[in-house]
Amino acid sequence: MAEEVLVVSTRFLSDLPSGVFDVPDLLPRLLTQAQFLPRDQAEVDPSFKQLIPYSVLRHGSEVFRYQRSAWGGERRLHGQASVGVGGHINRSDVLPLWLDVTPIVDWARDREIAEEFDVASPGQPRLVGFLNDDTTEVGLVHLGVVYEYWLDHADVHPREKRVHIHYGFAPIAELLAHVAEYESWSQFIITQYLSRG
Repeated sequence: MAEEVLVVSTRFLSDLPSGVFDVPDLLPRLLTQAQFLPRDQAEVDPSFKQLIPYSVLRHGSEVFRYQRSAWGGERRLHGQASVGVGGHINRSDVLPLWLDVTPIVDWARDREIAEEFDVASPGQPRLVGFLNDDTTEVGLVHLGVVYEYWLDHADVHPREKRVHIHYGFAPIAELLAHVAEYESWSQFIITQYLSRG
């Protein structure tokens, strides 16, 4: 059976700003309009945006960052660095949680982190806001739901070291100095959110 991912029609997103932003109560409103589409259709149809939980891991004054290798699933992001851990919301994430729309995002967010990284003491995430970027091929069909985790320990390791390489924590000044090496969503996070302190 083909993978199905959660999407929202762009007719509900026409007034969203570009970059990182916060709109109170936007997530529940979007989820009431959400539907599932086959992923191969959603990846090329800009009349929909896939909702992507996108988590930033922080410890003290540093932020976790990594580089995606050519072994990763999203070829459009190969070789680029990132400060976000994210992934699609699949139909299999629904389970009984669909009765209350918000937990589906929580479930997918936690699943994605657990699948990709071994994180010691992740703690409770905080919803930062949303990330919209219509300037790239990837951004045209994805909308980020941005979360932030403050970790008690700087102990994060990829589960597949051939997929996530050159990983570790770095100070925000270092991220800013090399921001051009990051994929567009991470550039927005670094320049519009993390740089504010």
